[in-house]
Amino acid sequence: MRHTKKAVFVGLGALVVAGGGFFAYGSLQPATTPEGVRLGEVELGGLTRPEVLQRLEAWWDAQRQSKIQPRSNYLTTQPSSITLEESGVQPDWDATLSNLRFTTYFDRTFGRTVEPTEISIVWKLVESTSASNLAKFVEQNAKPATPASISFEGGKIVRKYEVPAFKLDVDRVGDAMLAAIETGEETFELPLKKDAPTIPNDALDKIQDVMAEFTTSFSEGQYNRSSNIRLACKALDGIILMPGEELSYNKVVGRRTAANGYKEAPVFKNGMKVLDNGGGVCQVSTTMYNAALLADLEIVKRMNHSRPVAYVPVGRDATVDYGSGVDLVIKNQYDFPIAVISRVDGGKVSFWILGRKDPTKSIAIITTDHKAWGNTVKYVDDPSLPPGKETVVDSGAGGRSCITWRIVKVNGNEIRRDNLGRSYYAGAARIIARNPTPAAPDGQPLADPNKTTTTVASNGGTLNPQPTGNGTGTGSPNGNGTD
Repeated sequence: MRHTKKAVFVGLGALVVAGGGFFAYGSLQPATTPEGVRLGEVELGGLTRPEVLQRLEAWWDAQRQSKIQPRSNYLTTQPSSITLEESGVQPDWDATLSNLRFTTYFDRTFGRTVEPTEISIVWKLVESTSASNLAKFVEQNAKPATPASISFEGGKIVRKYEVPAFKLDVDRVGDAMLAAIETGEETFELPLKKDAPTIPNDALDKIQDVMAEFTTSFSEGQYNRSSNIRLACKALDGIILMPGEELSYNKVVGRRTAANGYKEAPVFKNGMKVLDNGGGVCQVSTTMYNAALLADLEIVKRMNHSRPVAYVPVGRDATVDYGSGVDLVIKNQYDFPIAVISRVDGGKVSFWILGRKDPTKSIAIITTDHKAWGNTVKYVDDPSLPPGKETVVDSGAGGRSCITWRIVKVNGNEIRRDNLGRSYYAGAARIIARNPTPAAPDGQPLADPNKTTTTVASNGGTLNPQPTGNGTGTGSPNGNGTD
C-alpha cells in the first residue's frame, strides 16, 4: 500500500510539474493576429503586433504619394491634386491597432478562435502647409463677386441677385480631407465661406414699383455736352440705396476730367458762361434731384446755380462741382431699399426712383415768394473789332429768387409741407465787347488813339460811356451747371 500511494503522489507531482511547464511555455508565446486578418490586399494573419506594425508602415510608405483632388464649383480653375503626405492626414497606428484582436497560445491550443476581420485605418491630422497654400489659390482663382443690380426694361423691374465673394475656410480644410480619405474618395469639396451679402436677396425683392420719375430735354446737336450727360447718367444707373444710406452725386460720378472721358462744354462759374470739362452734368443732377423730390426722398444737400437754367423752372435745379463742396446728396429714409435708374434717349434724360409705391400718397412741388431784378452791362475792350463796333459776348441774366416747397398729401389731405429753401440766382451782367476807338467820319482822319478825350455833359459833369456793374453773383460760386 505504501508503494502504491507513493506512486500516486509521484504521478500527481509530475503532472503538476508538466502543467506548470505548459502554462509557462504558453505564457512566453507571443500573441498573434487570427488567420485571415487583412488591410485591403495586405495579409496580416498570424503576425505579432510588431510584425503587423511593420507591414502597416510598409503599406503607408507605398501610399504616401497617392493623390487626392480638391475641387469647387466656385473656382475658375481647379487646384492641383495633393499627395496624402502633403495633406497632413496620417495613419494613427496606436488607435488602429487598439481595434485589432490578437489570439494567445492558449486560445489556439484550446480552440478559442477570433473571427478574421478586415481592419480599417484610423487617421489623424498633423500640421501641414496645404491649407494655407489652398487659401492663396482660392483667393486668386475664386469666381469674381458681382453686386446686386436693378434695371428697368420695357416698364418692368429686372433684379440680379448678388454673388458674394468666397474664401477658403482654413479651419475646416483638414476635416474635409480627412473625411474623404476615410471613405476612400479621390476628391474632396473645398470648404468655402462666403462674405455676408451687401444687399440680401429678400431686400432686393422689396423693390417692386416706380415711386417717381422725371425727364428733362437737351439739344443732341451739342455733341460734347450730350456726351457728358450720357457719361454721368451711366455712372448713376442702377444705384441701390439700403435704408438710411446716402447717395453723393460727386462721389458716384467722380471727377469730370478729360482722363475720365469728359469733354469741354459750357458751364456757369460765378454767373459767367465759360467752357470746362463736364458741361452738362448739372442737367443730370437736376433731373435726379426732381425725381428724388417726387419720391419723397430726404434731400441732405443741394445748391442752385448762380443764374437760372433753361431745362427746369427756377427753384428746381441742383448744381454740382467736384472738389468745391457743391454737391447733391439724397438719402433713403424709408425702411426698404430704393434704386436709382437713369437713361438717355434721344434728347431726353430721365430718372426713375424704384421702391415701394404708396398709392395713397401724392407729391407736388411749388415755388413762392418770387423776386426778380435786371442785370447790368459790362463792356470789355476788343481791338480786333472794327473801330466803334460792338458785339454781345454773353447775354447775361437777370437776378431771381424764390422759395421751393414740397407738398405731401395722403388720400388728398396735406400731411406735410417741406420748405426746401430759398434759391437765389444773382444773375450775370450782359457782356459787350467793343473797340473803343471811334469810327472816322467820312473824309476825316481817325482820331489819335493815344489822345484821351472826354465828353462834357450839359450840366458840367463828365459822361462815362461804360456803365458800372461787375456782373458777379452770390449764388453757387463754383457751380458748373449748364444752360
